Formats: sequence, structure tokens, C-alpha cells
Amino acid sequence: MYKILLVVILATVFVGLYAVQLDQEAAVQTFFELKRAVNRAAHAAAQQIELGQLSGGVISFDEVAARQSVERYLQRNLRLDEQLVANDGGSIQGQVDIRVFELIDRSYPFPYHYVNEAYDYEVTLERPGVVLIIYAEYHRMFQALEPIYWYVKGAAEIVR
Repeated sequence: MYKILLVVILATVFVGLYAVQLDQEAAVQTFFELKRAVNRAAHAAAQQIELGQLSGGVISFDEVAARQSVERYLQRNLRLDEQLVANDGGSIQGQVDIRVFELIDRSYPFPYHYVNEAYDYEVTLERPGVVLIIYAEYHRMFQALEPIYWYVKGAAEIVR
């Protein structure tokens, strides 16, 4: 009798540990999805240059178009609505918040070493580009586990 009880208890513990491992793997995959979306959004924003000034040899960004491009890419890649709130079918929950959106243009000396101590991020840009940091949260499969909060960071330079 004791052996059967021991087997049931051990099976329950092992299934619980396996479920926690699956939840951790899903969280890592979600983080990778977020990182790819941030990289794509930063790259799209880095392509939003003012063509009128480019003809004169000056590289400057169209800030409004760059910001719209970031929001559009995040919406489509992460299945968000217009307010950047996650839909029910997405892997993240709540609102995605754009914490840092900086355009590094020709007014900076290149190579430019960008440092943001508040978010512990630094990157060296060889050409004008964009720095993007978003905040997102991932609710675990099991309510007993705390949600995970991420600051996902990315940068992109103008493509030649």
C-alpha cells in the first residue's frame, strides 16, 4: 500500500516539475519572439529617412513615420491592437510599452557608442540608426508562478 502511495506522490511531483519546465520553455520562446519583433521594428524605423534631405547628402529620419513603423511592426508581429495591447491569441499579455525610442542621426559622431544606464543597454552604431526598448509581460501557464517582466532591447542602422 505504501509503495503505491509513494508511486502516486512521485508521479505527481514529476508531472508538476515537467509542467514547470514546459512553462519555462514557452517563456523562452516568447522572449525570442519579442526580440525578433523588436529587431524588425527597429530595422523598419531605421529605413524611414527624409528623402528630400537625402538628395542633399544629409541623412535625417522622419520621426513620425519611424514611430508609426515601429508601432505597426510590433502590432503585426506580436498580434497587438492599435493601443499595443495583446490580443487573446497572443503569447504575451497586457500592454506592450515602448520605453525608449531614439533616433541617432548625423548630428552624432560615428561610430557612436550609445549607453542607457537606466535599462543597462549599450550598443555601438557605425551609421545612423534607431535604438528601441520595449516592456512586456508574460503570464505563466500556472497562476502559482509569478509573471515574467522583460525589457526587450534592440538597435538597427540604416541599410546601405
